[in-house]
Amino acid sequence: SALYILGGRIAYEFVRINVSAFLPNIQSIQSSTASSENYLTEGHFDFNRVGDYFNSKKATLAFCVEDCTATVSKIVYDTQTDTFIGFPLPLDQNGLPIAKLYSTDSFTCLENWYLNDPIAKSLGAHLIQPLSSSLENTSPYLLAVYGTNNKFKSPDVIARWGYIYRQCKAKGVRVIGYSSDCDSRY
Repeated sequence: SALYILGGRIAYEFVRINVSAFLPNIQSIQSSTASSENYLTEGHFDFNRVGDYFNSKKATLAFCVEDCTATVSKIVYDTQTDTFIGFPLPLDQNGLPIAKLYSTDSFTCLENWYLNDPIAKSLGAHLIQPLSSSLENTSPYLLAVYGTNNKFKSPDVIARWGYIYRQCKAKGVRVIGYSSDCDSRY
């Protein structure tokens, strides 16, 4: 499933066609990924699993990183969370995106969103890297990912970093630094 997640459907199918009987079919991978306990909810900062991840890596120190990247804009329906993904999520008082905001069973409401709300042009990702004295390389933990229009201000970032610090500290993880790109708002 790592090839499917990292390379995408086309790359997976290309490898599967050329190396027959080596990889399971797409439907099996999609079913496995969808039923996985590691399912991502757009805009949800998964602090509950941070402690478990860091305990498994025998680490207590962390470095956080956040960045945005341009995406191909589109709206999709997420059956697991009953929400529409692809609209930029507004930020709350902690500088975090408001998850599951675009949930409705009304076609009129969806149509109104399409007509009046912008489509996210960027994908915001927040990762937390365990720092360990061991020689073992550890992968960062994906804390959250969400669509954004990249409209935020410095106070949003400071509030978010403070919130991340407090939530991680409650899980036994001490954040010692933050990293981002060269955006002046950081």
